[in-house]
Formats: sequence, structure tokens, C-alpha cells
Amino acid sequence: MGRSLFHGIKLMLAVFSISLIFLPIILLFFALEDTPLVSRHQRLSVDNVQKVKTLMNANKPLDMNRKQVRKMTLSENDLNLLLNYGILHGLGYERLFTKIELPENRIHVSVSLELPANPAGRYVNAFVSLKNSPALLDIDYLKAGRMTIPGIFINPVVRVMNHFLLNIELYKGLNQHVHAVKDVSVKKGDLNLVYEWDPAALDLIHEKGKQFLLSKEHQEKLVLYYNELVQTIKPYKNGKISLALVLKLMGIFAGQQSLISGDPILENTALFQVLSLYSVQRGIKDLVHEDIQKQMEAPVSVSFTLFNRTDLPKHFLISAGLAVSAGSKLSSFIGIAKEVEDSGNGSGFSFADLAADKAGVRMGELATGSLDQAILFGQRLSEINLETDFMPVIDGLPEGIRNLEFRKKYTDLDSGSYAMVNDEIDKRINDCPVYRGSEN
Repeated sequence: MGRSLFHGIKLMLAVFSISLIFLPIILLFFALEDTPLVSRHQRLSVDNVQKVKTLMNANKPLDMNRKQVRKMTLSENDLNLLLNYGILHGLGYERLFTKIELPENRIHVSVSLELPANPAGRYVNAFVSLKNSPALLDIDYLKAGRMTIPGIFINPVVRVMNHFLLNIELYKGLNQHVHAVKDVSVKKGDLNLVYEWDPAALDLIHEKGKQFLLSKEHQEKLVLYYNELVQTIKPYKNGKISLALVLKLMGIFAGQQSLISGDPILENTALFQVLSLYSVQRGIKDLVHEDIQKQMEAPVSVSFTLFNRTDLPKHFLISAGLAVSAGSKLSSFIGIAKEVEDSGNGSGFSFADLAADKAGVRMGELATGSLDQAILFGQRLSEINLETDFMPVIDGLPEGIRNLEFRKKYTDLDSGSYAMVNDEIDKRINDCPVYRGSEN
């Protein structure tokens, strides 16, 4: 009897272990369908971009004190805006569609992923229903295409996976941060969160994230380019220097390093990460560990210029830095969002600034798009003589457009009037020698 029970338990554990491995494969098979569960994103309008910016600014915890409790309410529309823009305009996943619904005491999440044409099914569809529980939220049920799985079978698997993942320090820090959420409820189409801010949890994530996101080799590479940049601009201390000269000299250095490392993509990535952070006086300390920081030289105060302006280099370099770090879609969206915000309460929407954003994105794409592109980029960067070699002329591009004027003249970010100016910017960028032959 005891031996049979023992073998029975072993068999159950074996089946459970096998299910952990094969369950995702089974779910994927059943999730394949010919029609999407969700088929569109919300359009990119001025109002929606401003809404995303407002939501992010209103709910960032940077100004909160330790153990301060905050309540947050997000509507169905708010959640869908954040999720859609995060996926579409942040990560650049144009084929991933999501939708959140908030019936009473439930959170419904629908997801569709469009696949290349194939006989098995064009879309991966999934639907999950979450409900309140002592652990805040549990899976009520999951639908993978035509198959429905009750949460009673899924939640134990999730808990076991969570237990094993807690051995990874970065995940442990993220989990600690998630546990800052003390209460979750859904009422009348609104998601209500109560969370307790703990800076120590974020510090842990930040420190472990350095190891997870950037290898020691990459961090040392950042310090190498940082020190070279300091030496390059030191003769211009407390003054100004054309970005054309900075890019030329740093491009020559990157080319030399590429011959040593054999990895021009890594060299170009480090180059623009350093330049973008330096342009806004951030430095690279947040990206490298304390022992590596000791190798860094003291910063030099210098302003980069483009067409005798100090704002355009910041737009250009930040966009390039984001493009080599997180993808050009994210960089483009941040540039647009900044200009939309300025049209409401800042300096006004500027197509000149947007031209710098887009040129920076193009440079980031060319610098790291492929091995051949990275090599070609290195050659062209070292040949820069004029600012117009990489930055399109801004003559005739509207600037300082206030919100009401923008709405009246350009309607929205997908209007014909906006597209006309946007296309003109693209044409000017394509005419710059550095980008010729790299049109999207």
C-alpha cells in the first residue's frame, strides 16, 4: 500500500513537471486561429498622446516618500491607451493587438498576435479573466483559441514557477516591487490600485538591472567612450562645439575600436548611448557599477550645437541613443510625445525639433541595423564635414505652434496636413549624405 502510494505520488510529480514544459506548446497550438480576437489599435491623435503623457506624469512614484501610500484609479480607456501605446509606439510591435475590459470585479485581457501567412492559423488568440483573491488577483480562466482552461489548473503552475523564479535576484526585486500593490479592485469600469512606495525595492531592481541589461564588457565600453568624449571636448570647456565635429572625431574613434573588437554594432551602440546621456548632462553612472565608475574621468561642461542652436542636438542625440538602445519605434514616439506636450504648455510644436528627432532615429537605425550598415555608417561618420551631412535643413519648417493652432491646421498626427510636412522632413533626411541609400 505504502509503495503504491509512493509510486502514485512520483507519477503525479512527473506528470506535473512534464506539464510545465509542454503546457505552453499545447496552448500555442490551440491558440492558432484564422481570425483575430482583437484587430486594431487606437489611432495616434493629439488627445491620446497628451493623455498618455498625463497618465505617466501623474502616477510616477519619483516624488513619493518611503512607505507613502497612494491610490490610483485607471479607467478602461486609460489602461488600453497605456497598453496600446506601450506595445505599438513604444516597443514597435505593430502585429500585436490587445484589449482590456473591466466588468465588475473582473479584469479581462484579450490578445491577438498576427503571424506570417501559414496553413496552421494566421493569429495567436488568447483571453484571460482575472478575479480578486487573497493574493490580490488570480486567473479565473484562460482561453487559448478554442480551448478553455479553468484557473484551478493554471494558478498552481504559476505559483510554482514564481517560487523557482524567486531564486533570480532581478526577478526577486521586481516581485518585491509588485508586492507594493496592497489592494486591487474593479468597480464601474475603473481599476483601483492602492500601493505603498518603497524606494529600496526600486534600488534593488536598478542595481540588478545593470547586470541583467548590460554586460560588464558593455559597461566598460561605455566608460571607454565616455572618457574619449571628455578628452575630445575638453578644449571647448565652458563653451560650445558643433555636433558635426563631435560626431566626426568620435566616429573615427569608434571605427578604430571596431577594428580591435570586430563588433561595430556594439561600438556604435556605446557611442550613441554616451553621447545622448552627455547631451542632457546625465552621464553614465546609472548604467555602470561602482567599481567601473572609478575609471571615469571628471565631466567637462560643454554645449553641443546644430545650426547655432543648443536644443536640436539634444533632440537628435536622445533619439539616436534611444534608437540604438530600445528600437526606433520607441524613439519616434518619445519625440512626437515631447512635441505634442510642448504644443500645449511649452514652447509649441516644432517640426524643426521633430526633424532632429527623426534624423537621430535614422542615424541610430543605420548605426546598428546590421553588420554591413554599421560598417558603412562608421565610414560615413568619419567623413562628416558639415552639419547638413547628417541633419536636414530646417528652413520653412513650422515651429512654436500652439495647441489650438495645431489642431486647426494639422487636425491630428495622422491627418493629411501633418503627413505633408512629415513627408517633407523625410525627404530632407534622405538627401543628407550620411543616410543616402538607407531609406526605409
